[in-house]
Amino acid sequence: MDTPTGKDWLARWQKNIVSDAVRSRYCDKEMGEELGWLVSPFLNGFYYGHLATGDIQWVERLHGLAGRGIAAAQAVMERPRDKNF
Repeated sequence: MDTPTGKDWLARWQKNIVSDAVRSRYCDKEMGEELGWLVSPFLNGFYYGHLATGDIQWVERLHGLAGRGIAAAQAVMERPRDKNF
C-alpha cells in the first residue's frame, strides 16, 4: 500500500465504504437473514481494512456496526407484546 497507486486506491476505498456504511442504516430497518447478507460486506471490509493498514479506526467501525445491530435486535425483543397475540 506504499505505492502511489495503492495509496490512491486505499483513499477511494475508504471514502466509499465509510459513506455507504453511514448512509445504509441496515441495522435499523432489516431483520433476520437479510440483515446478515447486507451487513457482512461492511464487516469484512472493516476487518480487512484493519489487516491492510493496521489502523485501529477499522476495529472501532467494526465494533460500532456490530453494536448497532445488537442494540436494534434487543429493542425488538423488548417491545411490549399484545396480550391477545
